[in-house]
Amino acid sequence: MTPGAARILIVDDDEDNRNLLQLVMSLEGFDAVMAESGEEALAMIAEQVPDLVLLDIMMPEMNGFEVIAELRRRYAPRHILVILVSALDDAKTRLLAREAGADDFFTKPIDRADLCVRIRKLLAPAADPSSRGERG
Repeated sequence: MTPGAARILIVDDDEDNRNLLQLVMSLEGFDAVMAESGEEALAMIAEQVPDLVLLDIMMPEMNGFEVIAELRRRYAPRHILVILVSALDDAKTRLLAREAGADDFFTKPIDRADLCVRIRKLLAPAADPSSRGERG
């Protein structure tokens, strides 16, 4: 982990997906932590809010849309950056992701370069002191 690195919370019920995303995030210099369920993610966020959440949609008990709804309810007006990650790549799922409040949508299997570019673009305003009022 690089000092001052952005903290990325990876939420996926599939261990292989979590491990792959953690490896990619670590190689890119991010501080990557993992949760295997929506409930675990919400508990971790209550302890320490990450800079960004990579959130799987299809999980048992609490899906990604439900997690975003809970994040938006609990932390409004603070905005927590969320990228929904899914094997689904249809127009309806993308629309539902936007309506749920996702900041971006990414399709599995991941394209490492594209994902990292999108994450850095989303995180860039957070590093700008003039934009702190919007997220904080």
